[in-house]
Amino acid sequence: VAEFYSARSNKTLPPLWTSFALPFTYIRGFTPLIMEFNNMMDTKSYLKLILQSALDLYRERVEEPYPVKPILDVKSDPHFWALAEPSGDTVCIRLSDGILDAVFDVWTKTQSISDQLSDSSLKLGFADVNHAIDISLRWLLLHELNHFQIGHFKINGGACLVENHRAHQFSLTSRAGIKPSLISGLSPKEQQLAPLCMELQADHDSTEIILGAYSKDNWELFRFYASCIFVIMVLIEREESAEVKTSKTHPRAATRIFMLVGHLAELYTIPAHKKARREGLKTIPPEYLPPQEEIDGYYANVIDLVFSDAQMIAEAAGMPSIWNDLGGYDAIYHDVALAKNNLNPNPTQFMTFAGREWAELKPLNSTLLKLLGF
Repeated sequence: VAEFYSARSNKTLPPLWTSFALPFTYIRGFTPLIMEFNNMMDTKSYLKLILQSALDLYRERVEEPYPVKPILDVKSDPHFWALAEPSGDTVCIRLSDGILDAVFDVWTKTQSISDQLSDSSLKLGFADVNHAIDISLRWLLLHELNHFQIGHFKINGGACLVENHRAHQFSLTSRAGIKPSLISGLSPKEQQLAPLCMELQADHDSTEIILGAYSKDNWELFRFYASCIFVIMVLIEREESAEVKTSKTHPRAATRIFMLVGHLAELYTIPAHKKARREGLKTIPPEYLPPQEEIDGYYANVIDLVFSDAQMIAEAAGMPSIWNDLGGYDAIYHDVALAKNNLNPNPTQFMTFAGREWAELKPLNSTLLKLLGF
């Protein structure tokens, strides 16, 4: 599912799958950056550390440094918003210091909900949310960095890309400074929907960098990372739903988590795909895939629990409607399988809103990838 939106995986860069994720024990022995923030630094300094950690992870996964030195501009504002826009030959990421409070609030409330669950198997897979706060913010900054790296400003004329409409007022890119764009040749409706595809592309590449390669040893880590990513998605939707606007800056959060679940559902097959491709095979021999018992365990211990975490996070953020858009376990699994097994699925075949929105955007996304040179 996720690879339909992939921008980086089509580049001639070393495959991200060659860099395995750090084991979960590394997290348990690691002092989260937010702890240093609580002890000795202000929000701006903390967010600069998060940006540097995002750049370090980018280098580790992609196996080359980020091509430019990004600018981080933190504004004092209690609301949750962020944007990315070109600044000369680099990218400026501008965001509010209120982002930290919002992420902290959702994670502490999620932990409280988790602690009250009687079924211990459904509780969060970790006890301390401090590192989760770090990872959520790291994914957000990777998302902004990837708008530049994928080439979105080259096809939209240099217009800023925002995480909700509120961010527009903080952009330094004037309309006069926006160049003729490649997407201006699209229909008016396609131009309006193009930013939604760009958001899904940035989601994909950032998620790919955060998750790393499949390993049975990293099941607990995959669940943890997916939950960290979903916190940002639900906060963006909460802010956008509070605004009275006729246009959207993002697909619905349910559609983005549909992509995330699709990414997880494909993750264990990637080593087999790579091996078959190296050997020039057109199909994957069954023995190249993990044994069925391992696949079943992966779904039970990772993907099923990601849904459980998503429900808690949506409730903590005051956005329970997101679970309705996902449609429940059976419907979302049906739609993920449909997306995986059909190159050109009909939106009407999908059972969920998330699946239908994904399928409706897919043809336009293919057009944008061609404009981007993939």
